[in-house]
Amino acid sequence: MTRLFPYLLTLLLAVTAAITATLAIARAQASQWITYAASPVPDTSDLVVQDVVSGRAFNLSRSPDVAEQSPAWSADGESLAYIAVGDDGTAPHLCVLRLPGRERCFDPFGRWDHDPVWSPNSDLLIISTVSEPYPAQAVLFDPDTGESRVLLRGVEYSLQAAWSPDGSHIAGTSATPASSYIVIVEVASGAQRNITASEIGRDFYPSWSPDGSQIAFVSDRDGRQHIYTISAAGENERRLTSGDGYEMMWQGAWSPDGSQLVFASDHANGDFDLYLINADGSNLRPLTPYSPAFDEAPVWSPDGGQITFRSDRDGAINLYVVDVETGDLRRLTDGNDFYSNPVWRQVG
Repeated sequence: MTRLFPYLLTLLLAVTAAITATLAIARAQASQWITYAASPVPDTSDLVVQDVVSGRAFNLSRSPDVAEQSPAWSADGESLAYIAVGDDGTAPHLCVLRLPGRERCFDPFGRWDHDPVWSPNSDLLIISTVSEPYPAQAVLFDPDTGESRVLLRGVEYSLQAAWSPDGSHIAGTSATPASSYIVIVEVASGAQRNITASEIGRDFYPSWSPDGSQIAFVSDRDGRQHIYTISAAGENERRLTSGDGYEMMWQGAWSPDGSQLVFASDHANGDFDLYLINADGSNLRPLTPYSPAFDEAPVWSPDGGQITFRSDRDGAINLYVVDVETGDLRRLTDGNDFYSNPVWRQVG
């Protein structure tokens, strides 16, 4: 299963040394850092780690032949998973760096591996992949043993798999030709049950509450995309948003304390801005100031005080951070690159 791809051999020592040195600095400064993919030219991307406080950034790789995408830190902060795509025709595949410096890359699970997600215990990964005869699969993978098995199959390109906080289940999307719905899969047994059952429309983007009691998701069953919550047992379904707009939500929509959710919506002015709403559906309020732009992909900081997001509000796509309490907005990146996949890592 394991294979160190030729184009990665020349990068391995440099990338490992850069990450190790960067994290040593981060620990010494006791600040908060994000990691993201920056694409200076089409079809390539490098992983960058940046101190949100000072703005200092470190490029972890500079290879014109490899695109590194979808970085994901483990909960213990000691492992970095990402997807590597080579220009030699190699399918996108998983790489895992275990600090202080052991990296392994793995044969592709399908035609297009994407969006690795670590378990809460930092030992297993869920990989979404496209593989015939099933267009999409969620694969459970142990990067230490190389063992893998399929947990969920569906017809959606992305199953949007999300771990329960205790690591015992995943939530994902599955589908019929007419609709898609939220399912929960027990990791140990593979037992699967539907928790939503809309006969029309699509339910997708499940996100677990921090205490594991609820799952938020997006559905267009009423003709518009709105935010819903439902208990993990499949009870007490509630629509949180309403109106003529479209809402979009990503994994990690819940605040770390479980009291509110962040999402993007165009309901106010036709352009997508970020909003906060309490978990019970009350106190809907704007988070980012209006601009004729597209604000998307919000991610909470580990302490719940800030949210990073991606936006073209200044004419080019950049990453921003907004203070949840004050609304103060700050641009983190400053360039013409395409920035994506910001993820937080708490240090110090």
